[in-house]
Amino acid sequence: MNVAIKVPNDIRGKILSFPFIHKLVKEINKKLDEEESEDVLLLHLISSDNGVDVLNLLPFDAYYHEIEASELKTVFTIHRACMNLNLEKVDLFISTTDSFVDASIGKNLKATVSAGFAGGKNNFLLNKKIPKPTGIHESTKIYQLLKAVVDGELPAIRNVCARAVPPLFDDWNTEPYFVINLSLKGKSIHPEWKELIDLFENKRIILMSDSIEEDLHKSTINEYIKTLSNKNTYDIYEETGHIDFAKLISYSWCFITEDSGLVQVASYCGARVYHMSRKDYSKNFDSRYFLGSHNIYALNDGQFSLKGDFDYGKIFDEIYDFVESKAKER
Repeated sequence: MNVAIKVPNDIRGKILSFPFIHKLVKEINKKLDEEESEDVLLLHLISSDNGVDVLNLLPFDAYYHEIEASELKTVFTIHRACMNLNLEKVDLFISTTDSFVDASIGKNLKATVSAGFAGGKNNFLLNKKIPKPTGIHESTKIYQLLKAVVDGELPAIRNVCARAVPPLFDDWNTEPYFVINLSLKGKSIHPEWKELIDLFENKRIILMSDSIEEDLHKSTINEYIKTLSNKNTYDIYEETGHIDFAKLISYSWCFITEDSGLVQVASYCGARVYHMSRKDYSKNFDSRYFLGSHNIYALNDGQFSLKGDFDYGKIFDEIYDFVESKAKER
């Protein structure tokens, strides 16, 4: 049984669609077992090239089909792209987005059933139209697409987690660590991070920044380390992709970050996340359905400062207490 899913284009959307994909795989396999079918599920995930490697964190086998962003612009460009997907006899196609171009993929693949959210021109391309709820969590909204294979009331949405990955550092157990994603103020690392880091003693801290340009990343953080307390040890993580980040974060005590798309990845991998959000924070896009613990601090005035109305001092104390409790457990 060939099932093709067009996942969202942005990384956050991809991750938030995972609770749906997890359950869809279980429901289809359950039906095949109940029918004592000799057919097997062959899952095909169709994705833009933006962050496509994150799909490898799903804990089951699938075929990944990468489409360049330029090919997702019109029904004409996507038609040419679909001809190169080498996908035959698609039994079920599901689009997880509202995009008319995405919905047209099912028609191009000659899918027996094309499912997606009802509305607009998509109705002409879908033969299984599912009402799109509004004002709810993004994962819950996408979860409604299970109606393509489940009759009646949907099963409850459950927390999900990534597949097991090997550690990035072999000494993660003997030399435990936590990770800070350093944000910038202008072109320099924000001074408030030093306030947090200098609270600690005898800790191993992995520093990274998805805000610094790749060619300046290592040298900038190395210079920054010279300003920090020498009572700790510091390593630098240079981001090479979502799989290596998963290897890093899955074995860390916690992940501390300002605004970052890596919040979703870390939570999906089971990490404890301290997320200081200062850009368009919405509970409809949080990580509530992932295994990790997601502590969210919504900053209304957009200022990362110990002196403002938003008291980072209390948050820093909370992080400090958690790290010290992990140290005492050892």
